[in-house]
Amino acid sequence: MSTLKPYWAYAKATFTVGLAYRLHILFWVLSDIVQVSVLLLIWTAIFNSSSASTIQGYSLGQMMIYNLVIYMTGSFVFMRPLWDLAEDHYDGKIAMSLIKPTKYLYEVFFRNLGNNFIGNLIISLPLVTVLIGVSLTMNTGVTYTIPNVLLYVVSIVLALVISFFSNFLFATMIFLTDATFGMMQLNEAVIKIFSGSMIPLSFFPGWLRTIAEILPYASVYSVPTLILMGRLSGMSLWSSLGMQIAWAVGLVIVTNLVWDRIVERLKVHGG
Repeated sequence: MSTLKPYWAYAKATFTVGLAYRLHILFWVLSDIVQVSVLLLIWTAIFNSSSASTIQGYSLGQMMIYNLVIYMTGSFVFMRPLWDLAEDHYDGKIAMSLIKPTKYLYEVFFRNLGNNFIGNLIISLPLVTVLIGVSLTMNTGVTYTIPNVLLYVVSIVLALVISFFSNFLFATMIFLTDATFGMMQLNEAVIKIFSGSMIPLSFFPGWLRTIAEILPYASVYSVPTLILMGRLSGMSLWSSLGMQIAWAVGLVIVTNLVWDRIVERLKVHGG
């Protein structure tokens, strides 16, 4: 634990600074409320215009639960190191970070963890309350068992690791291009499409669903959500968790190797 102590200071500092910007937090909350509300209204309109009571195995109540859970999951696993790398790279602060006794890769991880704590405080906890309320007042057909909740927590931890390291690996392209804004937009678009956060992956055609399930983004959003809703069981459950473990371990190893190589080049060109 003593080796983690300096890193926890980064998380604490980011959390403290984040809470100081109350107006930013207010707009953050309002933005998320609007996005969730719009999604629920869209799906309500889709089901009301359909003669079928279920679409791709989802009733209206189950689709509402899905959107609430996946949005809550997104808050739990929120990690966007691209912003940190872009700011540190263009301001030159990365040079100071590289001479510190801590590793920059994990410094950014704990900085993002501090922001993650804020998101959990202002978004995830209220969504849990809403989720419980919807589940109690609507006959959604979704039941939450203790094993599923525990597996959801395990899945969230793995998803958090996958989320950070996959995003950090993508963010290293900042050192090859100055198109930071375009990279951010591309990254967000790919995540939204292939993670199941826009629509469940079961709505995708077979070949596209197979691709999406292999990519790491489904392991970040879709897998934890389906576990909590009880829509993964048996071999599909354990294979999904196995995929998460494989992505988490693989991304940690690959990202460390790539970052160490980048640091060597930075030292060569920067002295």
